[in-house]
Amino acid sequence: MGSQPANSPVATPAIPPTVGRAYDQFQTSYWRDFATPYYQQQLIKEKANVAALQSQRGTGYVILVFVLIVVFVGLALSILQFLKGVWLAKAQAAADVSTFTANLKGVEIQSASIGLLILTVSLVFFYLYIKFVYTITILK
Repeated sequence: MGSQPANSPVATPAIPPTVGRAYDQFQTSYWRDFATPYYQQQLIKEKANVAALQSQRGTGYVILVFVLIVVFVGLALSILQFLKGVWLAKAQAAADVSTFTANLKGVEIQSASIGLLILTVSLVFFYLYIKFVYTITILK
């Protein structure tokens, strides 16, 4: 008898039916007992994450509206204070327009630069909101 050439097809042995059935049963039991509960748990976690992100989106919009209100009110107050300071400066011409009063009722400051201070505080507040609150983090 001669040897077969190296590139000739070799017949693979047939898998006995009992081995095939055992393998199918193993696959079925694996998916039923291990894989399916794992993927169901992953699906539950995924749904919880989506619900949390949707909730955060809603509260993020509410916070954004409040921040914008604070910034625009600060901007409006700064413009009013600036115009008031300019008007007082014109009315009193050479007189000093800046006053500072502190008592038990509170602190009162009148100056043309108070509008600039309010504007600065407003913009710093908005910057801090954008930098620390409104940052977008990508989940992995």
